Amino acid sequence: MLSPANEPGSRHRALAPLGLALLSLLGLLACAWAWVAAGSPGRDLEPLPTAEEREANPPPGGAQVLSPLADTGALNGEEGRSPFDHSLGDNSPGADSGAQTGPALRLRFLRGTSGRPAPLLSVRVLAAPDPVSDDGSGLVDVGSLVNTAAARRVLGLGRTDSGGWLELPRELARRDLLLDVAFEGEGWDGESYAEPNWLTVEHLPADGTPMEIRVFGPWARFEARVLDPAGNPLSGAVVQFDFESPALASSTRDRATVRVESDQEGLARHALIDAASVGGRLRVRAEGPGSLRSETVEFPPPLSGTKLDLRLTTRARAVVRVETSSGAPLAGAMARLERLDPPYGRMGRSTDHEGKALFSPLEPGRYSASAEDPSTGAGIAAEFLLTQGQLFETRLTLPASALPLAVAGSVRDSRGRAVDWLWVSVCVEGREEQRLPTDAEGRFAYHRAPCGKLRVRLCTAFDGPRVEPEVFEADFGSRDVHFVLGEPPILGALEVSVVDRETGAGLSGVRAILFRDSAAERLNGFVSTLAGSPLHLASLEGGRLWVPCGQDLPRARLVVERRGYVRREIEVADLARLAQVNGRAVLELTPGFARRLIVLDARTLAPIPGAMAVGVLGGFGDAAPVLTSAPSDSRGVLDLSSSQAPERIRVEARGYAPQWIEAAVPGLVADAVLLVAEE
Repeated sequence: MLSPANEPGSRHRALAPLGLALLSLLGLLACAWAWVAAGSPGRDLEPLPTAEEREANPPPGGAQVLSPLADTGALNGEEGRSPFDHSLGDNSPGADSGAQTGPALRLRFLRGTSGRPAPLLSVRVLAAPDPVSDDGSGLVDVGSLVNTAAARRVLGLGRTDSGGWLELPRELARRDLLLDVAFEGEGWDGESYAEPNWLTVEHLPADGTPMEIRVFGPWARFEARVLDPAGNPLSGAVVQFDFESPALASSTRDRATVRVESDQEGLARHALIDAASVGGRLRVRAEGPGSLRSETVEFPPPLSGTKLDLRLTTRARAVVRVETSSGAPLAGAMARLERLDPPYGRMGRSTDHEGKALFSPLEPGRYSASAEDPSTGAGIAAEFLLTQGQLFETRLTLPASALPLAVAGSVRDSRGRAVDWLWVSVCVEGREEQRLPTDAEGRFAYHRAPCGKLRVRLCTAFDGPRVEPEVFEADFGSRDVHFVLGEPPILGALEVSVVDRETGAGLSGVRAILFRDSAAERLNGFVSTLAGSPLHLASLEGGRLWVPCGQDLPRARLVVERRGYVRREIEVADLARLAQVNGRAVLELTPGFARRLIVLDARTLAPIPGAMAVGVLGGFGDAAPVLTSAPSDSRGVLDLSSSQAPERIRVEARGYAPQWIEAAVPGLVADAVLLVAEE
């Protein structure tokens, strides 16, 4: 007996419901295909114009019309497939037909806080996902949505015209939109953004009123390359960009501090996006592993993109700022730094116009910073501890001088304006004692122990402005020493041949110094190399030397010297009386004794200016001198020259015990003479 399942025709009755389901599914697919092909019910879609149609029929006002991308398969990682195979209406089902008769949405994109138009700006319009979270400012992080579902709901891509205008089709005014912007050629790197970039239906203008969109994008790019102590690129270092906003641009969008890690090539990049930041200040520094640090590089306004190298080191730096008792920066003061730990050492720097002296690089340890005011003799010192990679800054305020005022005055030009770029030389007993810079008001003052008359001279270039008067013979305590600058002299040139007296051969590389005779100091018959306002010259190949001359030239003296020859002095007016060869005056030098010494302090190895040397024949007693040198210069250099060679040389300086040396065996270049300070 057959069961109902095995009865004839029961199998066909069981398959009947399945067949009906397949037929229903095919019918639904056909309807869907017809709906896609014909558009949504109750709506006639307006297709977007092509590129040729937009060029033939530009929109009113010159605004560009948004259009879909031709192919954005690369955007979604799908080769040869575009998400714009459907029309714009496919992304807004249920929209009524009244949307297509409404006004178009006109946007004008302006650059940052400057308000200038943003031309050639690529604008991508995304359908805002639901829901969108924001902080109430109208800003949404589009970058976090581009590679998600929002990338499959891109509505179109447009580009602003020269006025920053872009026109969106009227259908888009009925939905929430997201704007993603990038400047032409810069790609979608997320560095540019619009504000606001989330446009909701309730905030869009319903009457076609243009809407302003502010765009912030990279306008100044900074690229820092980090180098290790050996000069090789270092990855993993942290570069800190500190931005100080200008006082009048508090609306800047750039952060105050940004820390970026260097890549495999040692590069760290940072970009400023707000145009108002051009008036700010940027400081860049790098930190490496351990105690490696770099110096801080500061970029003052106006800012612009640049590339820089940051070298890391474990060594430290110290900045010494020197100021007067009134708190004003002191330029021209001598700031010294002494290391108190082994290895001991000492160095000095002259302060700049801001009263600052920089010492770098330094090894960690204990140091003493000191400064001395050249005009008052007042000094101050302070100790500090320096660690690895540290930038230490100390401020030294000099006390008021305990010495009385010796001389004071000012320097003015012919119009009565202050001159702050010249130095004043003060000589006592025929010896230059100090050189003082003029301050911002052109004044100078010098303090010392009471003495007789002082000779005060303004140090100007030989061919610079005339000075009236050139030299002051001032009583101690004078306050009315005033110099006035005139016009520079009009000078010509006289050609002189410097030759060897014995062979007649021209001598190249001869050092010549031209002094204004009225400004020259003389010691033992020689012009002091520390005095006057000299013009330095040198002979060329063949011994040719051009010496300034002319009616405006004041009385001047030429000092000519060369190693291995006797030093010679001659009045410039006497050059025309020399023998003439081929129209050139011939100046002969006689071979003789020549030697250069460097006079140093035996304890600190600091140079000693103003030292003297006397060469004698015979013993150490009352031997007759055969030569007397000029005082040593600021480097402690002492040059000796004489037609007769001495046997011994006596070197002496104020405050030091004299030193005797043998003159028979000179050094290759120069001999160092160490003087011991007197107790």
